[in-house]
Amino acid sequence: MNSEKLNIKGIIKRELTNVALIGIILLHIAAFPVQAAMFATSDLEGSWEIHMLTSGDYPKWRGWMYGTLNYDTIGNGKFTSVNRSDGDPFLPGNVKTAVSSFGVVTFTGTDFHGVMNSQKDMIVGVMTDGDGGYNLIIYTKHGTTTFNTSDLERTWYAHVLNSGDAPQWVGWYYSTLDVDSDGDFTVLSCLNSDGSTDFWIDDSFSIINKGVVSVGSNPSGHSRMNDNKDLIVTNLTDASDGYALGILIKGGGEFTAGDLQGHWDFHSLTSGDFPQHPGWAHGTQTIDADGNCSFTSITRSNEIPTIPEELTVAISSSGVVTHAGTDFHGIMNSQKDMVVGVMTNPWGGYDMVISVRGLRMIYSFASCSAACTNKYNPGAVGNSWTYDGFGEYSGYTKTVEVISTEPVYGVNCLKMRIEDPVEGLRYAWIAEDMQGNAHIFKFQYESQPSVQINSDDDIPNIHMIANPRVGDTWSRDFDGYGTAEFEVMSMDATAGVYENCMKVKVSYAGGGQVHAYYYKEGIGLVKEERWDASKGFILKTSTQNGL
Repeated sequence: MNSEKLNIKGIIKRELTNVALIGIILLHIAAFPVQAAMFATSDLEGSWEIHMLTSGDYPKWRGWMYGTLNYDTIGNGKFTSVNRSDGDPFLPGNVKTAVSSFGVVTFTGTDFHGVMNSQKDMIVGVMTDGDGGYNLIIYTKHGTTTFNTSDLERTWYAHVLNSGDAPQWVGWYYSTLDVDSDGDFTVLSCLNSDGSTDFWIDDSFSIINKGVVSVGSNPSGHSRMNDNKDLIVTNLTDASDGYALGILIKGGGEFTAGDLQGHWDFHSLTSGDFPQHPGWAHGTQTIDADGNCSFTSITRSNEIPTIPEELTVAISSSGVVTHAGTDFHGIMNSQKDMVVGVMTNPWGGYDMVISVRGLRMIYSFASCSAACTNKYNPGAVGNSWTYDGFGEYSGYTKTVEVISTEPVYGVNCLKMRIEDPVEGLRYAWIAEDMQGNAHIFKFQYESQPSVQINSDDDIPNIHMIANPRVGDTWSRDFDGYGTAEFEVMSMDATAGVYENCMKVKVSYAGGGQVHAYYYKEGIGLVKEERWDASKGFILKTSTQNGL
């Protein structure tokens, strides 16, 4: 049994991308409704407001920072303003950022790890500061929305984390506020980590410009409302000269236990003095219908790999989230895709935890149609493609044919028959979601058992995004057989007689295999270069477009 599995793995690692990128066709299909979203580096384009809190123990830097970062379509970011708690005016250099198809955000040359929300207007991330401190960073995207103080009217739930070093106050607090249309508020409840119930300001709120919120009489920090007007992020220095990051979420909606169910990506920051272990963490967790929460991965700044124990999570009808056996207090937003909370951890440190609904559960599949809409994967049952080999593969012929439709995980997929002289006969099952993104659900070598690419029906593996642009990236994991990384390199490449093609580079995490695939709009895959440009296959005929 083990020998058989290893043999399959060897075959898959040699030609996995060939199966995945064969340029075959997709069908609009019936299945389960889930959230709809798709992510690419181009989603960064625009102006982002940053609020950051840094924790640590002396001599590491501690404090807050806010500023503005502008992005182009390929992930180049430039800071236009920065303000820090210590008054340092230094403007950081430009940053290079990438967003995976699951919404994971990374910065070149750093340990930054973040995640984009489903509305694509917020990023939550953690990283180690250049001076050794630990950062929790909130990015909110802003456009031309207009604001008024009356936008504050509603019940708001505030969660705040303080960092610093003695004698600065370090800890957390949460409160519930009732704000009227003039910005005046009533504190309905408040609790600090030291057990006191004092609230952090005693004045009122107002919106003064482009969503910037004036917080009482405290001029030391900065607060900004998001364009959806249901979130405020704030930095400030409190009365003890401690450094605070606060997140206020506007209340609204009805909540049930089912709203917790699914995959969640979390990022957390711990503040405190030694031995409370300041630092950051990020990872993934899954919550079932009964509120049982299990952690599936975790990465910590101190590199301790221990996975936390399972816990039970509950939510009230107003969206307040609690963890059994802890003092965790959080709130779910009205979009039901984020939970913000604070708690004291087992080592006495003070945590802010922000969980974003797992961005793998994001695709919707609709009723079946006779033809797909993805312009780089067009076709239907009965279509076929014939390729001639070149270089080392000269004299060989490869064929691809759509032979039928079959359900996988309840999703009706196109079944593809692929005859490859190098790797033999195999089959692939693919489908297209309502947004036009192509997914691979399963594949099978004729001589081997089938391999289920999607181990759950909520973890699709992207084959081709709906509207690719230069710089777009995505990745795909094949149940332990390797991760394929995709990047659009050009939209005007030439592949034999085909001009203005899209060129996609495909590689595996950790290095090794690198391939290039060329797609022609309205036809699909027209050329594949394996390992290098000296060998591969190029399209000869296609019944799909009448060639």
